[in-house]
Amino acid sequence: MKKKGTKLYYRTKMLHFAIYDYTIHFVETDDFTLALQHAKLNAPPRDRSFTQGMTWNSNDRTSSYIFLSPKTPINVLVHECWHAVYRMLDSRGICVDDEVIAYTLDFTVKMATGFYGTHKA
Repeated sequence: MKKKGTKLYYRTKMLHFAIYDYTIHFVETDDFTLALQHAKLNAPPRDRSFTQGMTWNSNDRTSSYIFLSPKTPINVLVHECWHAVYRMLDSRGICVDDEVIAYTLDFTVKMATGFYGTHKA
């Protein structure tokens, strides 16, 4: 828990898929609870101190937010990208077959690693 007056580390970038009219927001932060509040996202309160990543999906099915701690391992990054990509495709009624998921996940992970930086497994 942060002390009063402590600054929140929060860095963000958007990836918009025009063809799906869907946006994935990449967020790097040191405090998921405060970052959710900062982004004005409605999320149930719970202890997130043990996790390195999480995905929040909008109720209107137009966006997802991927929250990662600095220097999160690549496997966590891919895990969270999967949640966002699956939600995007499923919300548009797109058959989630091997190739659609593979290419979309590949592109999303490439954009995410460009934002978050190099990660190790």
